[in-house]
Amino acid sequence: MIKKEIQQLFELGKNAFKEKRYEEAIYNLEKIIDIYNKDLVFYSDNEYIIYNEDDTDNMHALLANTYYNIGASKHNLKNYNEAIEYFNKTLELDSSFFDVYYSRGVDEYHLKFYENAVSDFTKALEVNPNLQNAYYIRALCYVKINKHKKAIEDFDTLLNSFDEINYIYYYYRGLSKFHLNLFEEAVKDFDIAAYYLPNEGYIYYDRALSYSKLNMFDKSIRDYTKAIEINKNEIDAYYNRASSYCEIEEYDNAIEDYNKVIELNPDDDEAYYNRALTYSKIEEYDKAIKDYDKVIELNPDDKEAVYNRALCKQSVNLFEEAIKDFNAIINYDNIFVYYNLGICYLELERYEESVNNFDIFIKANPDYADAYFYRGTSKSGLEHYEEAIEDYNKTLELDNIHIDAYYERAMSKINLNLYDEAIKDFDEALFHIESDSDRAYLYTLKAALNEISKRYDDAIENYTNAIELGNECYYKRAIAKHNAVLIKDALNDYNKAIELEPNNYEIYFFKGNAELDLSLYEEAIKDFDRSIELNPNVDEVYYNRGIANEALKNYDEAFRDYEMTVKLNHKHDYAFNNLGSYYVRVKEYDKALENFYKALEINSELALPYSNIGEIKSRLALIEKEKNNIENYNNLNKEALEYFNKSYQTALKNNDEYEINSIIDDMKELSHENIEPAIEFLKNNNIDY
Repeated sequence: MIKKEIQQLFELGKNAFKEKRYEEAIYNLEKIIDIYNKDLVFYSDNEYIIYNEDDTDNMHALLANTYYNIGASKHNLKNYNEAIEYFNKTLELDSSFFDVYYSRGVDEYHLKFYENAVSDFTKALEVNPNLQNAYYIRALCYVKINKHKKAIEDFDTLLNSFDEINYIYYYYRGLSKFHLNLFEEAVKDFDIAAYYLPNEGYIYYDRALSYSKLNMFDKSIRDYTKAIEINKNEIDAYYNRASSYCEIEEYDNAIEDYNKVIELNPDDDEAYYNRALTYSKIEEYDKAIKDYDKVIELNPDDKEAVYNRALCKQSVNLFEEAIKDFNAIINYDNIFVYYNLGICYLELERYEESVNNFDIFIKANPDYADAYFYRGTSKSGLEHYEEAIEDYNKTLELDNIHIDAYYERAMSKINLNLYDEAIKDFDEALFHIESDSDRAYLYTLKAALNEISKRYDDAIENYTNAIELGNECYYKRAIAKHNAVLIKDALNDYNKAIELEPNNYEIYFFKGNAELDLSLYEEAIKDFDRSIELNPNVDEVYYNRGIANEALKNYDEAFRDYEMTVKLNHKHDYAFNNLGSYYVRVKEYDKALENFYKALEINSELALPYSNIGEIKSRLALIEKEKNNIENYNNLNKEALEYFNKSYQTALKNNDEYEINSIIDDMKELSHENIEPAIEFLKNNNIDY
């Protein structure tokens, strides 16, 4: 009866299994185990004794099959742990039940017990080397435990020893080759997989990764794009395509991809971080700062984000805010925090603090040339020029083509009145540096040094050398020629400079000044007009246009220019003086005096306003004379003479030939009108009139 019942239950279980009614299969098969547990005795030698000893072997095998089939049913219900327990029991009953090794291996794979799975698949293949799927899943296990060479061996077997080929094998073999840095071979496998499985986005994605490793970014972008076409929400594809765009400097496209990543996952701090890095690449530091803010909001412990945010703030001259960020991570394991603090303090002219931070950095990193350079610049700011020179020397010892170090060392030497040694610095730099562009730049610096010492001919020569090497510094040479009173030659250079920079308001301004010096007033006005059109906020352009208009007797236009000058710069002494002269011309003496006094309030060392006040006093004296008010007449003439003398003495003190000659010419002109204080001034100073 028991045997028959067991057979019936086994058949019921088997049929239910075939029809995928796994729970029903388990129910019937477990009844068999219950019967065995109830009616049979289990001995330590794993032998079962049943009532009919002739049926022992058959019943033993049936019990093993029962455990196996329950395990298989549990597997299909994805109860992998329970399945393994039943497979273990199967092998306890029958160690030669080799199908169990394969089945248990599959469950171990699902539970990520990869080493155990490899062992079971290996045993299964020892018995049956034609188990194709055993090679496949064992290969996947090898991939998971980074035994990629072993995985490749199994995929090779699958591709070479079996008639039926699953093209996914090429994909996984390519993946193992990728992990072994065999990127070109990986691409070949991915090519075959993609050809036969064209709708699998992950194949394109992993081939894109391989192309990226081969620096073939155009191809990687193409494959990431294909992966995205297959799956619009493939976040990693957007992320890595953005990285590839960055590699080929297509930063706008990269930002679009990071935008998509953030759209798909608004809390992805890495996406904000990398977008911030990309914004920094295109110098959109304000946007980068906002992204770093978001990174820090999402991950307050991200010190790298704080550091990079500080660098961005430093780049947009928010030095105080940058210092706060750097100080917040002062204990962060990044010595460059001190380096950048040094730069921020230098920019804020807090030189001692700058030096202190560079000291800390240099102690930890004594071979970093720029640190000595910037510390030298800070010491120069403290007027410790000898110490600055020592730092510049160290900079050049570490980097003998550090152009700015030669220049700053030269400037320190100039401050120590070591002019010839300063020039030697540029000559030494020119000796060391081979690049035409760098040599040209050095010539421009040397020329600038010549201009500081008013050696304009040397400056012109050095600017010319720079131009011959490709540095189109016509504008700078024009200024040097202008200062050397080679004004017509200067105009030629200004014109060339305008061809190169047609929207540079400064060039038109300086060209207008040159034309003013040549009395080309109409041409000067045209250039001043263009300069104002490009930048309407420069006071000196209006002032000089006023001078040109005044020379052309366009007095009203000149008046408006001087008014605009003082509107933009309420400390422009000469403009107030010229406004006063305009009011003298229209005989509004009170307004004239108001402007002359304002000019002297700004600058008491200006000579011409004194002379102009004297002229007004003398003209007011004449009015008093006509009224027969002799006392006022005499007092005003006395005051006028005092102002004429004050004007002349101030001009002599200033050693200003223009003012001296202008005062004398004005006195002579007034003497021709029989202005007594002017005549007396000329007599007192033995000046013929």
